[in-house]
This record gives sequence, C-alpha cells and structure tokens, in this order.
Amino acid sequence: MKNRAEMTPFLSIPLLFGAAHVRAQSATFTSLPYPFLGNTHVVADLNADGKPDLVGTGTSVDVMLNTGNGTFAPIVGYTVAGASQDVAAADFNGDGKVDLAVTINSPQTSLSLLTGNGDGTFNAPLDFPSTTRADSPCVVATDLNNDGKRDLVISHELACFTAPCVASQKLSVLLGNGNGTFKTLPDITVGTGMHRLTEGDFNSDGFKDLAICGDNTRLYILIGAGNGMFAQQPTIFLVPGGDLFSASGDVDVTDFNGDERLDLTVALPGNGRGTAIVIGNGDGSFQPPFRILENALDAPQSLVVADYNRDGFQDIARAMGDGTSGLFDILRGNGNGTFQPRVAYLVPPPLSSIGGGVVASGDFNNDSKPDLALAVFGASPSLRIALNSTNAAPPCPADLVRTGASANTVDVADLLAVIAAWGPCPGPPAGCPANIATTGTSSVDVGDLLALIAAWGSCP
Repeated sequence: MKNRAEMTPFLSIPLLFGAAHVRAQSATFTSLPYPFLGNTHVVADLNADGKPDLVGTGTSVDVMLNTGNGTFAPIVGYTVAGASQDVAAADFNGDGKVDLAVTINSPQTSLSLLTGNGDGTFNAPLDFPSTTRADSPCVVATDLNNDGKRDLVISHELACFTAPCVASQKLSVLLGNGNGTFKTLPDITVGTGMHRLTEGDFNSDGFKDLAICGDNTRLYILIGAGNGMFAQQPTIFLVPGGDLFSASGDVDVTDFNGDERLDLTVALPGNGRGTAIVIGNGDGSFQPPFRILENALDAPQSLVVADYNRDGFQDIARAMGDGTSGLFDILRGNGNGTFQPRVAYLVPPPLSSIGGGVVASGDFNNDSKPDLALAVFGASPSLRIALNSTNAAPPCPADLVRTGASANTVDVADLLAVIAAWGPCPGPPAGCPANIATTGTSSVDVGDLLALIAAWGSCP
C-alpha cells in the first residue's frame, strides 16, 4: 500500500462478521509491454478522470496518461533541475489539482515542484535548495501535523558530488503551507543508508509515523509528534546482528493479520536475505521480524501490498532483481501474518538478462482489481503493465470469523458467531452472514448450525 502518490488502494481489514471468506486461489494476470518509464514510478490520477496514471523519474519527469482500459498514452517528459530520483503526487497548492514533488540528485537543488493544470499537464518547476548536499532517493507526501495540507519527507543516502563520498544520515521534513510553498524544518539525524520509506500511524495516536529502510538490514522507526518532529525508536535489525552486504531495499505497510494494527514488510535484496515481515503491536513497537527466504537469491528489489487474489487478505507483490524464474512474484497472505509459497509471473526466455525493478499497484482498467506497473531492468529495459484477470472463487460461507487462528478454517469461533446471531435475520442473507443455509428461512437456526458442522475444518 504505497502512499507516495496519496493513494491507499485495496486495503482490506477483515471484520469479525464481515462478508464470507472466499476460497484461496492464485491471482492471474495479462501483460502489456511499454517503453521504459524510469528508475522509480508512482500511480496517481493526474487529470481527474478517475483513471490512475503513471509518473516516472530518471533524467526528466515522465508522464503516461491512462486511456481508461488499462492502456496508456505515449510518454510526455518534463525537464527539471537535474536527474530526478523520486516523485510524490498530491495537491500541494490547494487548487484541487494534482501536483508533482520531484527529488533531484544535485548539490544545489533537492526538490522541484511541478504544479498541475488538472488535465495531466504540468507547469515549469519551482526549485527548492538542498539543505544536505546529498542525494534524495525517496520522497513521501503526507500530512504530518493534521492541518489538511500536504507535507513532504525526503530521505538522503549519499553525498558524492565531491570526493570522497560521505554517507548521509539526514532526513528532511518540509511542512506544506498549502499554497505550493513549504516551511523547511531542521534536518533530522536518523542513520546511514536511508533509502525507501513509508508512513502510517503505528501507535494509533492519530499522527503519522515513519518506517525507513537503512543499510546493514536496518529498519528505522520514527514516531510522529504531530508537528513535523519525531521520536526515533530502537533500530530494528531485520537480520540478527545485521549484514553489511544486505540493505533494506523497500518497505510497505498494511494489516496482515486482521488485528487492526499496522504491520510492515521489507525487501532485502542483498546476500539472499529474502523478505521480512514485521508485525506491529499497535503502540509503536513491533514483534521480532521473521523472513521469507523462498527464492531469496533472486533478490527482491521492490514490493507493494494489495489483495491480488480477491480473498480478503493482503498479499505481497515482489519485483525480483534476478528475473530468471519470474520478473515478479506474489506471496499470498493467509490473513494471520503468514503466507503461502510464492507464485512467479512473467518468466522471460533463457539468457534474457533482465529482472524486476520497481513495482507499483493501481486499478488501471476500472474492474476493481489491483493491477501492477513493473519496471524491467537489465539488458532490455521496459515497463510491463500486468492487468489482474483473477475471478472470485466459490465462497466458504461457514468461515465467519477470519482473523487470527480462525482464518481459513471453520471452527469454534464460527460456531460462537452462529450462536451469537441466533434468531431472525435483520435483513437479506447478504447482510446476515451467519445465515449460512439461506434456503427455506431468513433466520439463523438449526439449519445453519448443521451447515456449519458439515463444513467443519479447513476451507477447501
């Protein structure tokens, strides 16, 4: 659930007596090739037509507008003050139109703001000076002080404009004034190797917090004070003792286990360290991470969370740096913080020497399914649009309680749910999930109890 483009699509937190859980299946996709869009890209509706578009970075800032059926118009480029590194899309000047905040790899300029015209085109950039004289590999747009105006957080990793290179430990915070200008706060010293970052309310206090990828498998957690300042928490090492040859490459946030607390997943591309799952406690702290090591040597570079197979649980799509066995894969969530074995997609011909780079998610063809935009790196750079063609599976209606140990199984928790709902339904069967045996009556009664007993055990 990446949010650099002010989007939070496809987040689904299962409710205790919500819609019936559908039988688990693997997602399916159809793929469309496009020219390479950039080293990073984000999804946002740039022209207010309800169709998510794409913005990429590299030399310039490149825009691809969605034509509405999952296809895209040719790239239109916009020149900025230097090589662009990352982009966040939001309304920064309060005119109701999406603007672009672009980080620049320059010692003089760290940010260019391109205000939008509302039709997918943008004005000449307004540049903001660098306060760190370091690169700016990631920018996130959010509201740190709850004033309804978009703020920016920018990570800095290296200062290599003059020899020797120096590792930066600085994080920049720019509070939006709501008119396209920003109040720059003093840079925050966090730690080395900062790269990708994401935001979420990790301690449920109503203020945005940060999770930042670092070197040596570090994950930095900063708890927001609601004014653009942060309290740094103990650094999480995703590999015990760290690994100098493996940095945290990308991070995304969601609720994996249905407890209404935000969790994290982190790609660890180096040294076969896999993908880390970090379960949140809801108070700003996290449980010890565990790692998924399947195909870890394929080097997961980037990841994005959504419910790709439409079973109500959050899955992880990973772009694989070594694309030999698939340019991307999906780890299907079980709804309890664990995952099924990976399913690989877009397996290239032998000796192709290509791999997955950056992956982002959006509903590109308006069918309410999360699709993927995948940058392909290597010998033949390109962009692949993977349209989700998954069909909903037959339901497992007796699985009423879909959280924790009761997920994906009919057990005592479901029995208690039937007993709690015993009696006439307040509405049609769709609004009365405990009315499992919907034929004959509109009540939760013995027929539903017998249907639940007949389905006892794991859902098929």
